[in-house]
Amino acid sequence: MNRIIFITFLLAITDFLYSQQLPLFTQYRENHALINPATVNSDYMLYEYNFSMGLSVRSQWVDQKDTPRTGVFRGEYIVKDTRGVGLLFGGHLINDRTGPTIHSGAYARVAGLISDDPYFGALSVGISVGIAQYQVKTSGLFVLEQGDILTQFDQSQAAPDVSIGLFYYKRLDGGDNIYAGLSSPQIIGLDLTFRGQGRGGAESIGEFRIKRNRHYFALFGFYKFLDDYSFIEPSIWVKYVENAPIHVDANIRYQMSKNFWIGLGASSSKTAHGEIGVLIGDNLGWGGNIKIGYGYDHSFTSVGAFFGATHEINVGFTLDQ
Repeated sequence: MNRIIFITFLLAITDFLYSQQLPLFTQYRENHALINPATVNSDYMLYEYNFSMGLSVRSQWVDQKDTPRTGVFRGEYIVKDTRGVGLLFGGHLINDRTGPTIHSGAYARVAGLISDDPYFGALSVGISVGIAQYQVKTSGLFVLEQGDILTQFDQSQAAPDVSIGLFYYKRLDGGDNIYAGLSSPQIIGLDLTFRGQGRGGAESIGEFRIKRNRHYFALFGFYKFLDDYSFIEPSIWVKYVENAPIHVDANIRYQMSKNFWIGLGASSSKTAHGEIGVLIGDNLGWGGNIKIGYGYDHSFTSVGAFFGATHEINVGFTLDQ
């Protein structure tokens, strides 16, 4: 019996599990579209690569069994020919597992880029629509009595999912870039109740609920170029949910030339993280790029130290099409 599942059980018997059901990534620039459908990826802002796709895999608190593991596959295409309003199309698939709970979903997004030339800057307005499925492997729950009827039937429910967002970016004189975003993912309130079934299909009194609270995100960043390809990128990510402290995450990334980057950051939740990555492809003389990045989180809280570190791998492909 490990502690995280035991803690989950303690929460369950209070009748509610409060969760956003949305994983957050260390290399959030590569997955920012998960929380803000209006986001324009950095590869377009910096290099005008209007097609991108990628895969991210994250394993959290690796010293424990059945801790969060997340996989995301994403894609994005920007229509470059515009007459005042450009179009961005994208989507992603997600699978997130924590102990006996599984969240999976499929999403499509569209954004309008208000600008005569989106490469030099735009105000983007976006929406994401999808379907999310929540599953509970009830055999993995800890119950007060062995053979509880609730643990004999796995539970599964699906629900619609909608996210909205704003994103602004601009290329300044000298080639530097600024960007900022506001978003509220999963704006449709969710309150799922899972009930056990008695003999003959009769409903059991055993039940538990998963309730999702609405979150709000703000992102601010700046690209300061040192030469044609090297830059320093400070950024701040702010997260807010009602009845919880505001969470602030500050990061700085340094890209050396056009083939290597390194980054460091810390958050108000007493977590430090780092990232490192390489870029290949553009140096081979073709009109695209491949990015491979690794992220690492370490918590300095007493609970986080017990759970262990977090590891993350990201692979991306971009193309000027």
